[in-house]
Formats: sequence, structure tokens, C-alpha cells
Amino acid sequence: MSTVDPKKVVDLENAVAALTKSNATLEEAMGKLIDIVSKQCQAVEAVKAGTPQKKKLFGQHAGRVAILDTKTNITYPSQAAITKALGTEFGVDPADHFGCYKIYAKAPERFKRLEGADAEKAWTAADALNKKIVDDANAKIAAEKVVAEKKAADEAALAAAKSAAANKGKK
Repeated sequence: MSTVDPKKVVDLENAVAALTKSNATLEEAMGKLIDIVSKQCQAVEAVKAGTPQKKKLFGQHAGRVAILDTKTNITYPSQAAITKALGTEFGVDPADHFGCYKIYAKAPERFKRLEGADAEKAWTAADALNKKIVDDANAKIAAEKVVAEKKAADEAALAAAKSAAANKGKK
């Protein structure tokens, strides 16, 4: 007749409880993993379909927004543009990445956030301005390159003429 050691029974019960708890934790972790993988699959499918999902950054859409300065009626395409344009007026460093929030704190009623078609209109204007600036810079660089090439050709021709004249003088 064998007897069961009560200590081993308690150890066995504790082991079963620990396994049950770890199994529940494992199931919870697996559920979270499945959610993450399914979201990634949805994102991949959306990209394949050509309709990317909008990401949210800090609770806001990552899409284009614009900010209207109601005092001057100027539409800024980004918060960085506000900081650069109005930073000195509000006593904020124009290079400060959080300067727009400091400006908003000083004059909250002055700025209005634009979204949708209004923001796209502001961004279209900003894109056109950026394209014009880039095109003008490229045209200036091309013109300077042509002038430099002409100058180099003229200098080479002058050097060749001097060399020919020097050789003719030696003969």
C-alpha cells in the first residue's frame, strides 16, 4: 500500500496552476500577434490594391494639412512653415521643431487648421512654388554651366593661338 506525499500533491497543483497561467498568457500573446499580423496583411493588400491606408501620427492624420493665419490671411502648408515665417515675431527660434506649438499657445485664436480640399489647395500652391524655385535654380545652374563652358573654350582657343604664335616665332 503506497501513500501519496501531500507535499508532492501541492507541488503538482502549483505546477498545474503555473502551466494554466502561462498558457493563458501565451494565448493572449498569440492573440495580439495575430492582430498585428492581420493588420500588416491588410496594409500590404491595400498597397497592392493601390489604396494605401492613412496612417495616424499622434492622433492626427498623416495626410496633408494646412494652417490659415486669420490675421494675415496667409495659408501655410505646414507647421514648420509657420515657425520659420513667424518665429521671430513671436520670440521663437525659427529652427525649433516645436516652435509652432509655442506660437499656437501665444495666439490660439489666430490660426485655423485646414483639411481636405482647402489643405490640398494650399499644398498645391506650395508645390507649385517649390517647383518654380527648383526650376529657376536648375535654369540658373544650366546658364552658369554654359557660360563656364564658353569661357573654358575661349581660354583654350586663346592658349592654342598663343602656342601657335610662339611656335611660328621660333621657326
